[in-house]
Amino acid sequence: MVSAISNIMKELSFYDKNNCSISGVGNDYAGVERLLALIDGLLGQSKSVLVFAQRPYADTPLTISSMVSLVRLVSNYQHSDDHFRLFFYYNIRDSNPELLNTIRQIWREYEQPVFLFPAMSLQPESYVPITADSTLSSRKKVELLASLAPCYQAYKGVDEDVLWIEKDDALEFDWIEGLDEQELHQI
Repeated sequence: MVSAISNIMKELSFYDKNNCSISGVGNDYAGVERLLALIDGLLGQSKSVLVFAQRPYADTPLTISSMVSLVRLVSNYQHSDDHFRLFFYYNIRDSNPELLNTIRQIWREYEQPVFLFPAMSLQPESYVPITADSTLSSRKKVELLASLAPCYQAYKGVDEDVLWIEKDDALEFDWIEGLDEQELHQI
């Protein structure tokens, strides 16, 4: 079932009650604004965000200055020595443009970014053992983290300009309808 919510979204497709995709979130100006509006909408629905990313497109994925600001901004920042994988947790207190900028940069610079938006804040003792377990695959870590609380999962699939969003049965997609052009330009 394909539904066009507004002319802001190039295409919003629902595959069932828990899965949708939004195309047109590429690296051009309009695509980045669309991505930031969607991420900001997800942040508004949650109490925290867990970020996984792997497979950077470049040899030096995040600049030193953005790494310093990222570590200052988030909790439990973890990365492999070559930054092939990174993880961090952010407990949402209020909207933070620096967080949105970091998420935009991760979206652009990593082949496989995954953002989990739990409906409640998580304690480090619940997620650190999962993220620190080197025997688990990245997908298994995401599955286990998503089972800690009802959450939205946003990620990049095969197409670089498509944001996929999955949700728990307890959550709704009605917040997407509230995104409009005016809200996009406030970011």
